[in-house]
Amino acid sequence: MLEAGLLALMGLVNAIRGFDQASFFPALILAFLMGLQNATVTRISGSVVRTTHITGMMTDLGIEIADLLDSWRYNVSNEHRYSIKQRLWLHLQIISSFVVGGVIGAFVYHDRPTYFFLITASLLAGSAILGSITNATAWFSRKN
Repeated sequence: MLEAGLLALMGLVNAIRGFDQASFFPALILAFLMGLQNATVTRISGSVVRTTHITGMMTDLGIEIADLLDSWRYNVSNEHRYSIKQRLWLHLQIISSFVVGGVIGAFVYHDRPTYFFLITASLLAGSAILGSITNATAWFSRKN
């Protein structure tokens, strides 16, 4: 929610005042927000997922493909092969999300540059709220 709030604040400033094309302020805020997101997701996932650099995800994908090929060569257990496939699927989903999100984001920003950050902040806040509700429901289910 902190990330969504800061992104919404940046969107409000952009909608009211507009950013000069030469301004470095939006780049600084976005870099901070990407670092905040990466640190949060890295912490939550136990350092399994990093979400702000595609090159690292492509490296992880390559490692998982090599592990999967090795699993057939060295005849590992089905449980180990399943965990490799799960990690491979996770990395494919994240990379696909980068690509799809980048393309959609470029089109939306081109069409609605004034409100782009507000739209993005709303989507992020909605995801955070949905995730919090899901986690709270799961926590209460375990307690009862």
